Amino acid sequence: MLVATYWSDLPGKIDAAYENPLEEKTVFFAGNQMWVYRADQLEKGYPKRISNLDLPADLEQIDAAFNFRKNQKTYLFSGDKFWRYNEEKKKMDPGFPKLIADAWNGIPDGMDAAFSLNNIDYSYFFKGAHYFKLDDSSLKIVKLGDIAKDWLGCCPPLVRMAPRRVSALPRQQSLLLPAVLNPFVQETRLTKTHIIRGLFLVPIRGILLTLVLLLTWPVAVITTFKHPLKGSVEPMTGWRRFMCRMVMAPLGRAYYFCMGFRVVVKGRQVSSSEAPILAVAPHSTFFDGIVCIVAGLPSTVSRVENLATPIFGRCVRCLQPVLVSREDPDSRKNTIREIEKRAKSGGLWPQVLIFPEGTCTNRSCLITFKQGAFIPGVPVQPVIMRYPNKLDTVTWTWQGFGSKTLLLLTLCQLYTTVEIEFLPPQMPTEEEKKSPPLFASTVRKVMAQALGVPVTDHTYEDCRLMISAGELTLPMEAGLVEFTKISRKLNLKWDHVHKELEGFAVMAGSCKGGRITIQEFASFLKLPVNPALEDLFALFDRDGDGTIDFREYVIGVTILCRPANTEDVLRMAFKLFDTDEDERITRAEFSALLRSALGVCDLNMTKLFKEIDADGSGFITFAEFQAFALTHPEYAKLFTTYLELQRYQALQESGELEDLEEATQPGPADQEMDSNASDKKDD
Repeated sequence: MLVATYWSDLPGKIDAAYENPLEEKTVFFAGNQMWVYRADQLEKGYPKRISNLDLPADLEQIDAAFNFRKNQKTYLFSGDKFWRYNEEKKKMDPGFPKLIADAWNGIPDGMDAAFSLNNIDYSYFFKGAHYFKLDDSSLKIVKLGDIAKDWLGCCPPLVRMAPRRVSALPRQQSLLLPAVLNPFVQETRLTKTHIIRGLFLVPIRGILLTLVLLLTWPVAVITTFKHPLKGSVEPMTGWRRFMCRMVMAPLGRAYYFCMGFRVVVKGRQVSSSEAPILAVAPHSTFFDGIVCIVAGLPSTVSRVENLATPIFGRCVRCLQPVLVSREDPDSRKNTIREIEKRAKSGGLWPQVLIFPEGTCTNRSCLITFKQGAFIPGVPVQPVIMRYPNKLDTVTWTWQGFGSKTLLLLTLCQLYTTVEIEFLPPQMPTEEEKKSPPLFASTVRKVMAQALGVPVTDHTYEDCRLMISAGELTLPMEAGLVEFTKISRKLNLKWDHVHKELEGFAVMAGSCKGGRITIQEFASFLKLPVNPALEDLFALFDRDGDGTIDFREYVIGVTILCRPANTEDVLRMAFKLFDTDEDERITRAEFSALLRSALGVCDLNMTKLFKEIDADGSGFITFAEFQAFALTHPEYAKLFTTYLELQRYQALQESGELEDLEEATQPGPADQEMDSNASDKKDD
């Protein structure tokens, strides 16, 4: 329906709109002007310039606007910045504008629309063909969806730079962005009330915790006295087991009680003979150790170094942990063997408790499970953890507060609630016994369904890439690629992805937010923006937002450029340049072809020529051409794209294209088969 049907004074196209809930008015934006309506009546004096909202006089337009349900304030977005407007005071809040990337984690710049509804705890942001669903309470993105699929009747805006290829085959869905973009980030905002409260609570709790530790340490020493950690280790029995269950466990509960933890247990824990392994997720904090106390001090997997920690090292020994050593090259193999031995002991050993995610997340999703807990092929009891608190002071992620700060913040709270739920044991099928990844996936789906969160293919290797991205002066989140999916689909090792990250950092080092626009892409390739380059850029830009992030880059290089870098393709490209067929390319030949290919008459290719001419001889041999293409795979795909364009233009000029399209028009059966086609490697 046309906008003019209800609001006749509005222009044909508006940029943004929002509803002011305090005055029940609707505000529209188009260019640098704004209109305010009460129902369908335009308020007197409008339209006005958007600078009347204390916005910059040179601001050309508002991209999106919405009134946030939680604080009743209006957020105005333009480009990479946003402003917060106080509707009650009729003025802009101080300290704005701010960068979208700094305050709205995962929300893209230059969005198309945004809105928030009453009685719904979510806000929605739209960009290109996708939308982002934001949890208003945690300010975390809980879903990235397809507009055309989930918003019936709504058509996403056309991508500004559509590929010009002869056929635009659909991309499959398996390499699209995950439902949660960054599960390794956490932001907590404190009020003055929390700080003042902490001044009273922290000293009292500090004294109580010290007293509990003074009682716990001698009990732990007695319990583990002369009990071996290595060699022929046997499970604790008799008085040692009694001390663990009847003394150490209550002391552990007292320790967490002194910190203010209120524990809610749901479900029933089964015995070791029924389910030898407990799989706990999501793993989000060092406070998760409370599940060991609730579960009756089962065995855990722990680093050898943890045993050397004063006081706590002795407590860890009471758990009879499966020890992992970084110095032992066979440690992983020995750890799996020990877990399998205990899991198949027929109940002699206590249950083995494992956090299969292998690293801490922000509980917004379940990342890839490691296989260790599922290799024995025995029943596993899933255990899920929740921290349903208004203020999150426990989440310990790669981007967030450190452990000491989180401990202090938690001690400042009156109480911290933790829910531990034991789900029914999962019995592996015969197929799952033979395939630990399949069993791990099944258990993860059950746990995710109980938690009501999505699953993603992130893993600890993504954290390593995040650290590397930070060291390369990129935003840490730039390193997130869903490593499990990328490595499986594209057959890539971590070292290879890390190498690509280093190359991407060279290209994106000066870019805002670690995303490359076509201008930076062209600058890196030392080429002007032209149709062939736009086609290549559009192939990389999977979500059509006009930028390339590292995930899109590594997928594009692997799927698009590496296959085009075969010796046959390079030979063909070399012959294109070598017009006199003397097995070498002169500067004149090199520049002449590129000027023709790119349609730029005054193109200066001196820098690019010198970079390929490694020995400085003044001409390029095939060996130099091949070596350069292998380290700069983008060029190989650029030339094949150019050749495809030339073929397409030749078909158009000869009139053969229409005949070709008619001859290849698919029938119903062909259309069904083509729906599974892709311009990507088999996803």
